Amino acid sequence: MQKPGLPPNPTLETMHVPLKSLDGNLLDTDTDLEISIWRSASGTPAGAPLLICLAAYLNSGPGLTGWRAFGETIPERLQRLVDEGKMAPATVVFVDSYNRLGGTQFVNSPIIGNWVDALADDLVPFVEGKYNCGGPGKRGLFGHSSGGFGAIHNLAKRPDVWSAAASHAGDCGFDWVYRNELPKALRVLSEFDFDTKAFLDAFWDQEKPKGEQISALMMLAMAASYDPGNPGESYLGIRLPVTHDTCELIDERWAKWLDFDLLSFGETEISTLKAAKAIYFDCGLSDEYNILFGSRRLRKMLVQANIPHEYQEFKGGHGTIGPRYEVSLPYLVSKMT
Repeated sequence: MQKPGLPPNPTLETMHVPLKSLDGNLLDTDTDLEISIWRSASGTPAGAPLLICLAAYLNSGPGLTGWRAFGETIPERLQRLVDEGKMAPATVVFVDSYNRLGGTQFVNSPIIGNWVDALADDLVPFVEGKYNCGGPGKRGLFGHSSGGFGAIHNLAKRPDVWSAAASHAGDCGFDWVYRNELPKALRVLSEFDFDTKAFLDAFWDQEKPKGEQISALMMLAMAASYDPGNPGESYLGIRLPVTHDTCELIDERWAKWLDFDLLSFGETEISTLKAAKAIYFDCGLSDEYNILFGSRRLRKMLVQANIPHEYQEFKGGHGTIGPRYEVSLPYLVSKMT
């Protein structure tokens, strides 16, 4: 169905691509993943920038490209921006990143898979070889929430591949983003005697999970991303950074979470970000996960390090970021064209 007032439905090419770097993940997630590629209906020239869209937690590539009752999908928005002359054509890839833990932070993890390597070493060569796009200085990432975090994380970790990133309400300032969620997770897991497998089996065996169950699933996904343990000591090596009875932080475990916080970037990452062509991030003034405060601290850190960037705040919460693509996507493409 075509919605009124929008350009013709954009053409997406969908296929499966083997992301070998994800092989051996302990979740046993299929690594032959579906991707969808958008290219402008009016033509995308050879060597146009390549953008990879990283989905938010509990979302995935098919969720970002599928039909919506109101508003625009990202491909629809992209086509309109090109048609209106607000953005040059690009090749944009949407990848299915969903799994039994509800998603990924796009980091290297033995539990979820080595996503940093998969994006840079598997996905980019495949897409560039097929579509004659991207190349050095013309590769970027963008995303919302977990995807926004992943965009900047990957930009900092693989400067040999990426040159630009945009983050919309990307996880930042972990003290305030996650600590409020940990007690919720403990309350839910206590019903299963803290047996992670029993919880996961029950979670996926129901039709409509409750809010605190989703919070518990999310904290397990974060634990699998930031502090994977020994599978011989806990299910798949998933363990939370708090005590089960009093919810006190276990310092050595929590420190491993904080090592992934964008606010923990060291000299190597700072040097890398200085060389980036474009860094964009924003956050809503009413963000429900308190990401606003971490974003402001990130901005302060980048200013102090003399790292060029674009930062904006807007009225709205964590999920009201659709219109923000009007700013970030033309910005990224203009810096890489």
